[in-house]
Amino acid sequence: RMRSRAAIRLTPANAMAGLKRIAARLRMRDHRESIYFCRDFVDNVRRNGRVQEMAFMTAYFLHMKNPALPLRFASLGWKLQSKAKVSLPRIGKGTAKLDRLFRKVQELETARRTGLNG
Repeated sequence: RMRSRAAIRLTPANAMAGLKRIAARLRMRDHRESIYFCRDFVDNVRRNGRVQEMAFMTAYFLHMKNPALPLRFASLGWKLQSKAKVSLPRIGKGTAKLDRLFRKVQELETARRTGLNG
């Protein structure tokens, strides 16, 4: 028996992911924090091959345009830095391995969008 797209089981994780995509597409102001956090995280991994915490958080703070926001994370940053848990950026290491993955995800997302709209 063939299953249609509508018959695919909807899990809470899938529902949340879908709602976040809709919020990002509509640029909903109420969800700005999570939209920028997710987007900056993925952009950072795409550029560096892994998350570079300092560059990632810097981009996030700049997007949020709230000078007080970094202060909320200052104590955590000090703790992580003192235990050498945060690394300084290393530019571009490992990005070639992930390029194919990100291209495939983009391809699948485009196909899914056109399949739902067509």
